[in-house]
Amino acid sequence: MNISKERKKELLKQVIWDYNISPDLLLSILEDKQKKYSHIDRKYLINRCFNYLNWYQFVSLFDKNELLNVLQEINVDSRKTGKKTILGLEFAKRFLRKETLSSSG
Repeated sequence: MNISKERKKELLKQVIWDYNISPDLLLSILEDKQKKYSHIDRKYLINRCFNYLNWYQFVSLFDKNELLNVLQEINVDSRKTGKKTILGLEFAKRFLRKETLSSSG
């Protein structure tokens, strides 16, 4: 699902609501055109998006060819993240790698 750059900027600004950073700069970091701003780098931004957006908003930020790499960058703290979220993330990774999927989880 492709969304406009303007919609991407809106979503990024919602995610990084607690910092005074322009949406253009956030998009540049997400697209890896700028390495970082202060402590906010691409990995930090990806993790914030994963934790703040719903799944469909999250995946809409990325090209389908880069999504597997993006999912590899997500840090999951099993003490704070629900089991369903962890299983869903692992399922998505296996699906994108085209591995055999089990219906039992």
